[in-house]
Amino acid sequence: MTRTAESGKRQVGIVGLTLALVSVIALLSAATALAGSNTAYGDGALSNDGGTYNSAFGNDAMGGFVFGGSFNTGVGAHALLYNTSNYNTATGYDALEYNNGSQNTATGAGALITNRSGSFNTATGAGALQVNINASNNTATGFNALFNNTAENNTATGANALVSNTSGTFNTATGTGALSSNSTGTNDTATGYGALYNNTATANTATGSNALFSNTSVTES
Repeated sequence: MTRTAESGKRQVGIVGLTLALVSVIALLSAATALAGSNTAYGDGALSNDGGTYNSAFGNDAMGGFVFGGSFNTGVGAHALLYNTSNYNTATGYDALEYNNGSQNTATGAGALITNRSGSFNTATGAGALQVNINASNNTATGFNALFNNTAENNTATGANALVSNTSGTFNTATGTGALSSNSTGTNDTATGYGALYNNTATANTATGSNALFSNTSVTES
């Protein structure tokens, strides 16, 4: 490779880096610094009243014209739209839209969208913990994980894991569809694809693909 070619490549790299820096600077410049150390970027972002140290990026993020909380971050259209509480992080369209709870983290479209007073929840994936209203201390990772949940202290990892759970507590589901039909059973542990899929009983442990798949009313250990 000639020196001319190497020099040309360096120049292209420098130009690309310069353009990237200019874009970042332009974005930061467009972000509006508001009173109370708040930052907003997007049409209607941070239209909420009050609150300090909030960051909203996206149309109507934290823009519901309610008395807002503090130390929140909303990224995505309608993220934390009607939020009134503190220390929440929402990333994705409609994530934590109606939130009044504290210290929740939602990542994905519609994650924890209906959460009201529930706190210390973590939802990662579109539709994760979507119907959760008042329950706390839940962790859902995966598409629609713990979708219908209204209870506390559950952990679901995998698409549709514990998707039907409503009042069951202290359940752990790991794997796609694990404990999928469980709605009221408690203290169940399912590890593997479809494990305890149809379970509605309590205190069961299943490990392996489709393990105890059809268990419904029998309590086992």
